[in-house]
Amino acid sequence: MKFLVDAHFPRRLAYRQGAIARAAFHRQYVLDGNLDPEHAPPLGFAHLTTVAEFRALFAQEFDEEFVAGVESFTGYNQKQLHLVQEPERQAWFDLVEATASTAEGLGAAEHFLFVGRKRC
Repeated sequence: MKFLVDAHFPRRLAYRQGAIARAAFHRQYVLDGNLDPEHAPPLGFAHLTTVAEFRALFAQEFDEEFVAGVESFTGYNQKQLHLVQEPERQAWFDLVEATASTAEGLGAAEHFLFVGRKRC
């Protein structure tokens, strides 16, 4: 008899069970975007924002030129890009640049870049 062992099963089970125990935190997080070390130890204190909220921070004093998702869709695997050789690397960077200001690129990005002109 053979068994398939999933080494990540205990972590996945704890993660699923944790969602129920952390429901109040999750509801609050969706409302305010605030994280803390108790609930998100890898990040610690952080504020996760929406594109609209990020744009609004600059709206009163700047005319927006563009907003981009710095890493676009590559956030999850961006550490792998330094392993890719030219000209393949440049092709990936061109794709990141082309998608950085799309709704999908902004939605997948971990960091935003605002470029604008200060109003006089």
